[in-house]
Amino acid sequence: MDHLVRTLEERRPRRVVDVGCGSGLQLAAMLEAAPGAEGVGVEVDPEAAALAQRTLAERGLADRAEIVAADVRADRVGPLAQPFDLALLANVIYYVPMRDRVALLRDVAALLAPGGALFLVTTVAAPQIFSRHFDLLLRAQEGEMELSDADTLLTQLADAGLHPEPPRPLAPGAPVVTVLATRPD
Repeated sequence: MDHLVRTLEERRPRRVVDVGCGSGLQLAAMLEAAPGAEGVGVEVDPEAAALAQRTLAERGLADRAEIVAADVRADRVGPLAQPFDLALLANVIYYVPMRDRVALLRDVAALLAPGGALFLVTTVAAPQIFSRHFDLLLRAQEGEMELSDADTLLTQLADAGLHPEPPRPLAPGAPVVTVLATRPD
């Protein structure tokens, strides 16, 4: 979370979006770290979207944020019609089949204003036991889920039209990384 807070402090976004916002905790943290920003959470699961709305209300942030129960790959309507300065995609990409990831990343990039950035958090395929075990658990599920390695992730981001920076591990040697990828001006 330190990487995200630092990014928010450096970029000072006016509009942020959390794609796959789940319970809304990360969107709330983004809004707390960027007190001048407005936010939108996008969540495909209506029950999780309702929980995110409650989370924002409980933290006194409901006036600065809106939760949309939708798939980000759908039409850009309502609060998704205006561009964002920063998008968060945290612990979501590995649930999307490998063949569909570039398309998803393109859809997220389309939400960004020119010069806007995608802050991606994910576990990557690596030699560590946690990474291997997590990949095995994903592959055992229905839906073609799997981890990609860091190089593949960077290629997918570039193929989506973004300019990714090198991945940064959340902790030294950890297979969980953050990647900041900017939409060209």
